[in-house]
Amino acid sequence: MLLSLHAPDGTLRWQYRAGEELGSKPVVANGLVYVASFNDTLFAIDAQTGAWKWQYRRDVTAEFTIRGVGQPAVDFDKLFLGFSDGYAVCLDAGDGTVKWQKQLSSAAQFPDADASPQLDGQGHVLFASFASGVFSLDEETGQIVWAKSATGVTSLLLDNDLLYVGSQGGLSARDVGTGDERWKLKLSSDAWSGPLTRAGPYLLVPTTDALLFVD
Repeated sequence: MLLSLHAPDGTLRWQYRAGEELGSKPVVANGLVYVASFNDTLFAIDAQTGAWKWQYRRDVTAEFTIRGVGQPAVDFDKLFLGFSDGYAVCLDAGDGTVKWQKQLSSAAQFPDADASPQLDGQGHVLFASFASGVFSLDEETGQIVWAKSATGVTSLLLDNDLLYVGSQGGLSARDVGTGDERWKLKLSSDAWSGPLTRAGPYLLVPTTDALLFVD
């Protein structure tokens, strides 16, 4: 369920029953609230009234996948999101029509593109596939600008010219323009890094072992 609350006192403004388990952080833009479910559905809800406007759904893949869902990224009239079948998709943010889609992985297991896409402000959008690696795509066409092989990627965070990449067993920083690796921090082989956050000079990295504070 998606709720809208009055911020000063917490009273309920409206609620929307999606009928699916919602998993992403809601994003508000263009007078709409965008939120994605664990069933590969993106919902667009009127921000003022809570009325359903449109939704985009991909067929859930029969392959083994990672349980996760990314936060939609919006750049004016374009919305970007990755799905469990390994596809990165650009939608019209107003009506949900598909502008382009790009297959990032065709792996038989864990093709997921569940990491939240990142916008570099230079006309590119960054995606990751758990099985295949990290990609920079042209916002307008979906063509690959650069691609770097990696496995187990679960989260992305863009900060200025660095793209932080959290994965199963590791954390790295890459140059956003080229994808070249600047540094890498190895974690225990079975540790998973969760959503990355900047806090002052540190990168906060929640893992299955601990909460890390990384320079």
